[in-house]
Formats: sequence, C-alpha cells, structure tokens
Amino acid sequence: MSDPNFWSREFPITSVTRSDLVQAGLTRTFVATITDEHIRAIASKMEDYYCDGSYWTDLKIATIFVTAKEGGSPGD
Repeated sequence: MSDPNFWSREFPITSVTRSDLVQAGLTRTFVATITDEHIRAIASKMEDYYCDGSYWTDLKIATIFVTAKEGGSPGD
C-alpha cells in the first residue's frame, strides 16, 4: 500500500450528547447541570467500558455483516 496511514486511519464510531443522557433516564434538570468537561469525561469512560466489554466481538460481527453484502469473507 502506498498510503502510510492505511492501517492507523481512525473512523469515529459514536458520540455522547446531553439528549443521550436524558434518554438513558437522567432528569433534564440534572443533565442541565452537566458541563462540557463532564461530557468529555463521560465519553471517555464510555469508551473504556466499550473497549473492555463487547467492542472487539461487536467489531468483528459488524465487519462480517457489512462485507457479506459484497461477498467478503473474514477468514479465520
């Protein structure tokens, strides 16, 4: 490959909004007190939880699902 960033190029997968916090069951009053700094810390913690949990399994499943439409095969 001639692209030096091919293997390390990042693609965002999710974000966190105050609306998400309300959707998760927190009150609007409480969420209104949460700062952008809090949100960044919450997003970072969610990244930790996701990577420590099902991220790798979900990543493989999503990859197989998307590429299967085009006849792709992940190999083993």
